[in-house]
Amino acid sequence: MSDRTADLRSERRYFTLSAILVAALAVGGFTPHYLAPDAFPGMFAPLTPLLLVHALLMAGWMILYLIQSALISAGRVAWHRGLGLAGAALAILIVPVGCMSTLAPAARAAVSHAPDMLQRLNVLGLEMVQMLLFGGFVATAVMLRTRTAFHKRLMLLATLCILPNAIVRLSFVGVLPLTTNIEFLGVWALVVLSFVAIDGLRIGRLHPAFLRATPIAIGALILAQIVSTSAAWIDFWTSSLR
Repeated sequence: MSDRTADLRSERRYFTLSAILVAALAVGGFTPHYLAPDAFPGMFAPLTPLLLVHALLMAGWMILYLIQSALISAGRVAWHRGLGLAGAALAILIVPVGCMSTLAPAARAAVSHAPDMLQRLNVLGLEMVQMLLFGGFVATAVMLRTRTAFHKRLMLLATLCILPNAIVRLSFVGVLPLTTNIEFLGVWALVVLSFVAIDGLRIGRLHPAFLRATPIAIGALILAQIVSTSAAWIDFWTSSLR
């Protein structure tokens, strides 16, 4: 077996296993909320039509991401490219629907001055940045689709950027002993860095796609946490949403 063939097999295994692990994290985190909400009374937000649409779009993305990874692993490049159009269209829908899904409960909390208003406004900042990161990385990956090494890593990172909430929900149901957004972000950052580190060990260096994009993803969410708990952020949204 040539070195090139061995490298190709290693890369295909890495991205296939990455897709499976990411999908497993999403299923583990979101299944209790969307498929068994009655088992955890009062723990999750009510399932509004908007949230259900959001859930369907996100589930569609995870399924498509798995399929796309499997197609590349099987060498079905033409099929992968054909489905890429569906992926781009799905991403275009996910970003605005995701933003509306987090804006709606924040607006209700601000209007009623609910006890969880500050928490909702904090989540608003974090989830809007997640959507922007997801959309930005997907758009960049699409533009770099002919540079497959960049494309694959940016798509993986984009998908990881929509999964902090899976970690939050795992803590809600007692799987993870976490209570604050700083802790949630810390665990999520460790998950992201684990994918980056494994890839780096596999190829003997940090790939430029991860080297440039990972600090942006982690740094943006840390900054979002700081800004979305500031007095200026709270004052802006409480006056704007009422």
